Amino acid sequence: MSDVKLVYRPEVLAYSFPDGHPFTSRRIEAAVDFLQSLGILRPEDILPGRKARDEDILRVHDPAYVEHVRRASENPYAASPVFGLATADVPAFPGMHDAAAWVVGGALTAGEAVAEGRLVHAFVLGGGLHHAQRDHASGFCIYNDAAALIHLLATDYGMRVLYIDFDAHHGDGVQAIFYRDGRVMTLSLHESGRYLYPGTGFVDELGEGEGFGLSLNVPLEPYTEDASYLEIVHAVVPLAFQVFRPDVLVTLHGADPHLYDPLTHLSLSIRPFVEIPMLLHELAHTYTHGRWIALSSGGYDFRVFPRAWAWVWSAMAERPLDLHTPLPEDWVSRWKRVLQDPLPPAVGIDPPFPQNPRAESITERNRRTVAQLLHHLRHRM
Repeated sequence: MSDVKLVYRPEVLAYSFPDGHPFTSRRIEAAVDFLQSLGILRPEDILPGRKARDEDILRVHDPAYVEHVRRASENPYAASPVFGLATADVPAFPGMHDAAAWVVGGALTAGEAVAEGRLVHAFVLGGGLHHAQRDHASGFCIYNDAAALIHLLATDYGMRVLYIDFDAHHGDGVQAIFYRDGRVMTLSLHESGRYLYPGTGFVDELGEGEGFGLSLNVPLEPYTEDASYLEIVHAVVPLAFQVFRPDVLVTLHGADPHLYDPLTHLSLSIRPFVEIPMLLHELAHTYTHGRWIALSSGGYDFRVFPRAWAWVWSAMAERPLDLHTPLPEDWVSRWKRVLQDPLPPAVGIDPPFPQNPRAESITERNRRTVAQLLHHLRHRM
């Protein structure tokens, strides 16, 4: 569809940490290759993103921090942990300012195109750096492309923005930047900060000032499975649309809630990754005239994130995939060195997972958490 684009250009691949770091640009290469191998991504579907200017980045980051990133890009040994750099999570690397600026620019390209009516939907591959704070890097994230996109939509185009974060880690950077902003509702579904970085994202983090009641968090119990997760999504996500009445939807799609992910403790199969984009597509066309921008994000198992993001693109572009479509043999051959066993049998199916004897108690804990959130949310109706 001409009004739906995947925003990507090879320059974003420069945003990649040293060998052995989980946040490698090979993830993005593998995902693009997967979509093309499935036949659902064509050359004319790709919209190259622009490079963000300093003034774009400075809208959501402090000047002293941006200047430090620039200096550390030229000399990584000058990077300071005071600014969140030179750490195990965010090691400094040459050219990181420019690499991160390309990531931010991709999100802004999508936002401008959707806000100006040139596109209805856009899917941005290569970013989702939702942990970056206004004054420091954090959690693999240098500049916050999601926050820059939301700021653009809210400030330059006067839009009410609903941001939904499906990464397994709390979207703390985005929440913090808009915590007092009445134009933005943030909703994050993530593994509880009691067990997982960044240790935030609890139900009582509701926002402040004009933003009070617009910061929504669903901290999930470890080992949450499909049924509980989807029950929560269907209880909370449509209600957020009804209450806030957004002009545009921004979503962030981490693939790390999947059971296979090495960095988290949630236990989803591919099923929620299939169903949620279709729900979002329906809600966007119901509430935002279709305006929807999605960002890729975390996810560190090569068996999972290409499939998860394929379902986002399939829903956006209205190019249906069959659950039973096998993984493309040519793609498996090219990426076999990073694919672990067992390989999933199909794009929309996983092998049977072991049963969790605590599933019922986990579901009940999640229901109690959601009941607290729904109490706050319904008070805004």
